[in-house]
Amino acid sequence: MNKILRQLYIISFISIFLLSPVLFYLYQKNYVNINTDVKGISTSLPSEDGTYINVVSKFGNWDLYKYLCKDLDNCISLENNGEYWGIVSGGDTTGYVYKIDSTKVIDEEYKYIKVFVKSSWGSLLRVFEPTIISNNKQIKSYSIVNESQEYNVVIIPIESIDNTTSNIIQFSD
Repeated sequence: MNKILRQLYIISFISIFLLSPVLFYLYQKNYVNINTDVKGISTSLPSEDGTYINVVSKFGNWDLYKYLCKDLDNCISLENNGEYWGIVSGGDTTGYVYKIDSTKVIDEEYKYIKVFVKSSWGSLLRVFEPTIISNNKQIKSYSIVNESQEYNVVIIPIESIDNTTSNIIQFSD
């Protein structure tokens, strides 16, 4: 009798241990109200003039790279040619907006800003396609292949960046 009681305790303990995740899931699904809205974030395109980069990523993390270049040929030969000017990173998004501030370019020798987006470390490799929404014909996109990886870069002449016109560049995966 003592042996049967001990086995019953062991079976009960194992059953409770195995059922607890299922019970927790059912409780959370039916009784916990989880609000996934984030307050204070805007994903609409900006209303003021300037040069903006909009990133749409449905499949994981991304990095937006910025380089300064002195001449166009060197700028488009490799994705990382030029003077590294910074990186902005993010995750899944329907519209991260970044404004380029050309007044932060200190050296007047630089004539171009190169921008491109690629998937972050540990994220699914994918190509981000640029779409240029602008009347400025000087802003152009180029495709660069380096070590069998394709990069779509956008070259922006620094002289074309001002706050009197709206230039929008959208990268999406």
